[in-house]
Amino acid sequence: MKKKLLAVAVVGALASPAAFAQTLYGIVDVGYQNSKYADGDVNKHFIQSGQHSGSRLGVRGSEDLAAGTYVMYQIEFNIVADTGGPGATDTTRLTFVGLGSKAWGELTLGQQYTHSFHTFAVGSAAGYGTFSSFYTGGATGSVIATRASNSVKYSSPVMSGFSVGALWSPGVATEPTAVGASGNGNYMDFAVRYTPGPFGVAISHAIATAEAAGVDNDTDSTQITANWDNRAFGIYGGFQQRENDGAVGGATAVDSEAWWLSAVARFGGRHELYFLYGQGENNLVTGQESKRMAITYQHVMSKRTRIYTSIGRVTNEGGATGVLNGQAGAAPAANYDPRGFQLGLLHSF
Repeated sequence: MKKKLLAVAVVGALASPAAFAQTLYGIVDVGYQNSKYADGDVNKHFIQSGQHSGSRLGVRGSEDLAAGTYVMYQIEFNIVADTGGPGATDTTRLTFVGLGSKAWGELTLGQQYTHSFHTFAVGSAAGYGTFSSFYTGGATGSVIATRASNSVKYSSPVMSGFSVGALWSPGVATEPTAVGASGNGNYMDFAVRYTPGPFGVAISHAIATAEAAGVDNDTDSTQITANWDNRAFGIYGGFQQRENDGAVGGATAVDSEAWWLSAVARFGGRHELYFLYGQGENNLVTGQESKRMAITYQHVMSKRTRIYTSIGRVTNEGGATGVLNGQAGAAPAANYDPRGFQLGLLHSF
């Protein structure tokens, strides 16, 4: 009898949401892509993982502490669902632990998303995936440091729609920051967001510092994003500027600008249409620019499952080598205009 009572007490303590909460979650996203990226070459066929959202398996949890504080953690495994080959599974996505409070926010340490990454989402109707996102695209496209290794991050609570944050990653000299890297340099960024809905706006500034021969060289990235979305229709957009004077410490000069507009229309409860137009230019080379256009349809089968399909095209000029977001295959030759088609299935749990 005593053993039964003890077992019930242990199970009750572990199940108590006030004391401890833990969630296992994941995404499996696999699809087909047809990509054209070279003259005189036939269209290439690919089965791709993570065209809409990166396939992953994760666990996150929290435990209540004294005086309204809590400890929280998250470990997220990268899953390459198309091949499952060696090295396809690792924790390079997210691995962090921290302390939080509803009153003062959260302080976390580890491998985690940058505030520049969160700022981009405010200006992107399609988020980070499919051809209809301007998230990546080469030197004349958006360049965002997605995650920062070795990082300390502060995120404030949302107060009347406002939130702020800052991140510092010492010993990391690359942008985007390398996983587990340690060297002569550091990365930092900070952001301010106002997202009360249906309107939202955000601004972030990032500084990636590389050191060579005792001399620091900074690459500065400024990003402004905004949206208006009433859930039936939304329009999003953003602007990004990157600068590095170069020469000092052997760094490569950088001076580029990019902007984009995207929109979404939702109808019938299960249908979503996404549109993108964006362009970027390299100010160091006269006339070097890329223009990107894409359209995506998503059929929402349930809260956890959706089918998506995209078509997109890039126009490169002045020696540009821009590509569509997430386009498979080799880098195109200068001035070649890549294009592609996607069809995929995503399920989250």
